[in-house]
Amino acid sequence: MSFKKTLLIGVPVALLLMAGVGIGVFKIVNGGMAGDHPNYIAEVPVQKESLNDVKVQIADIKEVPGEAQFQATIHAMSHQKVEADRKWGAERMTQKKIDRLLGILKKAEEVDAFKHPDLYENILIPWSKGNFSNAVEAHNAIWDLQGGSIGKATGLLSDKEEENYIKKNFDD
Repeated sequence: MSFKKTLLIGVPVALLLMAGVGIGVFKIVNGGMAGDHPNYIAEVPVQKESLNDVKVQIADIKEVPGEAQFQATIHAMSHQKVEADRKWGAERMTQKKIDRLLGILKKAEEVDAFKHPDLYENILIPWSKGNFSNAVEAHNAIWDLQGGSIGKATGLLSDKEEENYIKKNFDD
């Protein structure tokens, strides 16, 4: 094989190998691969009440969205409550939306549509009662399931910080 052909083949192969190693090192340094941290799920406090103990309206729910969309909604809602270096997505957290998610979850459980229904119960039941103390753990559990590597929640927002977040993202 000529030197020119060796260069034409060898250089791209070497670049691909270096890129793969670089990505691997980046993932290891920044928290591993998606789904490598099931401990976040375990950190969301388990509720004494189940979905069956909570009054949930499912009559108006015609179909269950995909689990990824359900997670994305919870994730975006949690941004209203948590500190994080970066936040992608904003969904105003309201009682009506929380109740709707509980209804969707109940419907999803009837047809065994979601892999992590217990996690969603442990997040949404307290939220439905106005208790957002689990928001950091909830955010990070969903973030981890979605393969997050940037934007891990580090704490709860103060009331003033939440008010500013709402003004910035939702108020006209």
